[in-house]
Amino acid sequence: MKRPLNLVICLLIPFVIFVAGLVFGAVRVVKALPELTAEAARGVMPGVIEFSIAEPGRYTVWLHTVTNFEGKAYEHEDRLPAGGEVLIYNKESGSALDLYQGLNATKTINRDSAVAIGAFETAQPNQVLEIRSSGISDPLVVSVAPGKMRDVFGLVMQALGILCITLLVAIVTLILLLHRRQKQLRELSEVV
Repeated sequence: MKRPLNLVICLLIPFVIFVAGLVFGAVRVVKALPELTAEAARGVMPGVIEFSIAEPGRYTVWLHTVTNFEGKAYEHEDRLPAGGEVLIYNKESGSALDLYQGLNATKTINRDSAVAIGAFETAQPNQVLEIRSSGISDPLVVSVAPGKMRDVFGLVMQALGILCITLLVAIVTLILLLHRRQKQLRELSEVV
């Protein structure tokens, strides 16, 4: 007669399944983060920052409140100085792009914090753009990053899906193993 399943095995197998799912989800998120947090440009104002945009879409201009850039630490208030302005220009045509104000977005990655100071849209691929400033005298760091809210939302949904499926599989496995153990214990008690 077979010995009944050990209770530790019945608990350990679903736990391993759940942990494996968590690790898989975490690896998926960690691999996707560099692409989602990539910037198109970063530099110090006042000055001119030239950069190219490969894909059309919506881009956000960020003011970095706490950051290290090119070996130097920068700290700044969460808004541009009074009378300060950041402008985006198409280098080829010299025309300014509309910078939509009023975003209330912030981001923190590692020790780098930033607030959104505006967003612009471009419909043409492979554009060369410039960031220029006016009314800014103290150095501050700005960057431009693509708006990837859909991609971030998709990654969050994917991570939640992995978590839910893993949890479901672990629970079903636990129920099946405990049921099998109970059946084996019942058969063993009937024989004795």
